[in-house]
Amino acid sequence: MHGAESAILTVAVAASWLLLGWLTLGLAVGLVGELPGAAGRAARALASVVLPRAIRQAVALTLGVGLVTATASAAAADPGSTGSGSPASSTSVAVDWPVQPPSAPSSPVLPPPAHGGPSGSDDPPDGVVLVRPGDSLWAIAGVRLGSGATPAQIAAAVSAWYQVNLAVIGPDPDLIHPGQRLAVPAASPPTT
Repeated sequence: MHGAESAILTVAVAASWLLLGWLTLGLAVGLVGELPGAAGRAARALASVVLPRAIRQAVALTLGVGLVTATASAAAADPGSTGSGSPASSTSVAVDWPVQPPSAPSSPVLPPPAHGGPSGSDDPPDGVVLVRPGDSLWAIAGVRLGSGATPAQIAAAVSAWYQVNLAVIGPDPDLIHPGQRLAVPAASPPTT
């Protein structure tokens, strides 16, 4: 009986390898069939003989999904292609960020402070705010304005903070780092 089990196992493994080879060949022929020109036409003709229609459609669908995904990823990576002119924000209030040079210099990042708490509570006395882990311009502006500030007032303050600290923050106003020292902007009248 041991010899029969071994023979069945050998046949099953060989059949699995043949099936895998056939699918690999079919995938390769299907991929080449998507090329334009004579090579694509020849591969499509071969694929229609070698592969069932369902596998040919699966290859075409896979390629189509890959192209759509790659296009969407490229569009997401290049915010200039959306035509909006301003970066996306997690708030419901639009903030008009000033246009800045692409290679804005940034100050060296200092190590994070040894104490916690929101920005403003233990800031250095020299008129700056020390960025702490978890801080954002929105949170810093909100703390400095107080609990009665409206989203529009906070948005205006965020824009002022960014304009004053452009050289420290760099080209992305949504990305500040612990240890950065931000200058406090001059007080501006609240917006409605």
